Amino acid sequence: MTIEEFARSVGVSTATVSRTLSGRGPVSEEKRRLILDRMGELGYVPNLAARTLVTGRTNTVLLACGEVPALGDLYTLEMIRGVQNALAAHHYGLLLNAPDRADTGVMAVVTGRAVDGVLLMDEDDTGPDPLLLAQKITERGIPCVIIGHRPIEDRPGIGSVVIDVEASGEAAAHLLLERGHRRIGFIGSRSPDKLLSRFRATLEQAGCSLPASQVVIAGKEAEQGRLSLHTLLDRQHGTGPLTAVFARTDSLAAGALQAARQRGLRVPEDLSIIGHDDVPFSALTAPPLTTLRVDCGKVGAAAAEMLLHLFRKEAAPGVRIFYPELVLRETVAEPRQNEL
Repeated sequence: MTIEEFARSVGVSTATVSRTLSGRGPVSEEKRRLILDRMGELGYVPNLAARTLVTGRTNTVLLACGEVPALGDLYTLEMIRGVQNALAAHHYGLLLNAPDRADTGVMAVVTGRAVDGVLLMDEDDTGPDPLLLAQKITERGIPCVIIGHRPIEDRPGIGSVVIDVEASGEAAAHLLLERGHRRIGFIGSRSPDKLLSRFRATLEQAGCSLPASQVVIAGKEAEQGRLSLHTLLDRQHGTGPLTAVFARTDSLAAGALQAARQRGLRVPEDLSIIGHDDVPFSALTAPPLTTLRVDCGKVGAAAAEMLLHLFRKEAAPGVRIFYPELVLRETVAEPRQNEL
């Protein structure tokens, strides 16, 4: 079916169909909804190559996420799902690019005009400033949104979606301190990490140290969490047993739960454990995991919607910040009195 045939079947002009598909020019909401509904009913698929030549748009967005997410990395997978769902609602496709977010790989796609916009995931808190790459992208006329832990300067064509992981570190530290814990371990996924820095600083402000011997930098997956807790427990000789552990991801925390069982430790009676992210399985662990919730799907959707606004030039990009929410379940308790 051609666009002319489709327009006749709907009872609108081809220009109205083109404006609806391109997102450019005035179309009433009633007609836009009619056209989109009829596309689904009739199975009309526009000729993307021809539409790109006419509109200058590919209806595709590039997500540069640094590395291919493993199946155990539910945090990144949930975020990708949020991005994809938000884009699909506006008939945009998603292209995933993961060559360590190298400038060359991203810029090759941008220079070839293969996408309409770029989402940059910036999880490396101390790595290259993502703003430098974002500026290179916008210089090619392509808008960009950065998803990360550090807000960026307000620049034309560049948006920022920030997850405040420092607030997560502070909240976890306060919870453990309030419960009476003083010998605390940390299982991380990267170093340096803003979350770890704030976690340590908050503990130190209360007179509770977090020495390097009580920190293991592992990865993101459950098996790494299991091995890391064994490492922390093996380091305890002469320093007294740990009474609590904060894990950087829920997958790491799930692995720590398994290691605790293997060592004959009861959670939370012998060892309290906190996770981070509140991915779907976190309420199903045994016992259910106390964690810091970050709605990764909403974060991804917010970044995609910000990019769509940049396409339409509807508003200045600005910064959107997501704050963690403490989810109290059953893996945190006061330490036993004989261990204080």
